[in-house]
Amino acid sequence: MGSALRAAVNATSATPSKPGRTARRRRLRGWLNSTEWVLAGVAILFLLAYAWPILQPDLGPSWKRICSTVECAAWLVFLLDYGLRLWVGTGARTSPSTSSIC
Repeated sequence: MGSALRAAVNATSATPSKPGRTARRRRLRGWLNSTEWVLAGVAILFLLAYAWPILQPDLGPSWKRICSTVECAAWLVFLLDYGLRLWVGTGARTSPSTSSIC
């Protein structure tokens, strides 16, 4: 998903830009580059925390609580990343009326 967003950002760099749009693109590229591996690690932690109680039903209540906490923390990280991508990437896309859809 990060590579698709990066490709979309790079595709818009060929179009004429307004002042300030280049800075937004740089910020978005920097954010994508700095969070790609972090989000992959968070996704792996989320999958482990989600699967462990299912694969081991007799898991103790404290471990189930830890897994639930890790799941919630991962969702918060994903939501924070999504919100920051929207905030940083504002104006980085072309409007649907000016872009071609295949």
